[in-house]
Amino acid sequence: MTDQYQKQLSPVSLEDEEENTSQESLLEVSIAKLQKKRQTKRRIPLVIAAITCVIVAGVLGFIAGSVSHSARPLQDDIVFAGLGLDRRLSLGHKSNWSTSEVNSVYLQAPGPEVDAAWNELSLEDFEMTTITGEQARALGRDVSLLSKVPEDWGLGPDRYFAQIHVFHLIHCLDEVRKYIHYDHYHLEQFGRTPTPEFVNHKNHCLHMLLENLMCQSSSDVITHNWRKTYHVPLADFDPPRQCRNFDALRTWGKEHAIPDYRSKWASLEVPSDAVVLPAPTPRLY
Repeated sequence: MTDQYQKQLSPVSLEDEEENTSQESLLEVSIAKLQKKRQTKRRIPLVIAAITCVIVAGVLGFIAGSVSHSARPLQDDIVFAGLGLDRRLSLGHKSNWSTSEVNSVYLQAPGPEVDAAWNELSLEDFEMTTITGEQARALGRDVSLLSKVPEDWGLGPDRYFAQIHVFHLIHCLDEVRKYIHYDHYHLEQFGRTPTPEFVNHKNHCLHMLLENLMCQSSSDVITHNWRKTYHVPLADFDPPRQCRNFDALRTWGKEHAIPDYRSKWASLEVPSDAVVLPAPTPRLY
């Protein structure tokens, strides 16, 4: 059989095979590209929908937060604005904790200088101030239940007794300090068996401090360092933080305190139209 005859009988020549293989490869690549493009097209609406959901959720969250804030503003905002404090000047970086524990007057042994320093911190004798009925309502208080300042005190017809909480908390911390030094402050008056009222007052102070710490729930992060003479990492309890300007708040408190309120406090009488609430349990003092 001649070569020419064999070539005529062969269904596909070698060249034809190579050409067909090449065409099949191109076809496979084209189909793969088409499928990928279709998959991409199908994904695009899903991606757009997901992005849209995120944007809508963010906008709704922002609106809800704005409504919530305007409907129930933060107490800080009410206090600073309502009482005439400039909140922009109320923040400072660690301005009040530069003194070390070793040199702090507040941690020294009991004495007149230490007592005077604590009294200055807690605004002892200056802690009572007043707010108006409008300010009380802005704080969410029922004015009908509040103790009103008698008009003969000369402060006006629409004044209610109030305190800034931080000064009460410092007073409570001072009470704990004095209990640590019981022999110096209390032994002569109470001996070794203090009265139930005395114990209740100290427990009240502990509860106030615990409640406030849990309420504020500081999220400052404490890191650790290697220190000389220590065999384990030592916590850095003085992290960078933003603090209120305590000195400015204390100055405001002094300027707006009820003058000589203690001399009038004991002579207060319950008004005939006052709402008298049940006594606390246990009795505080």
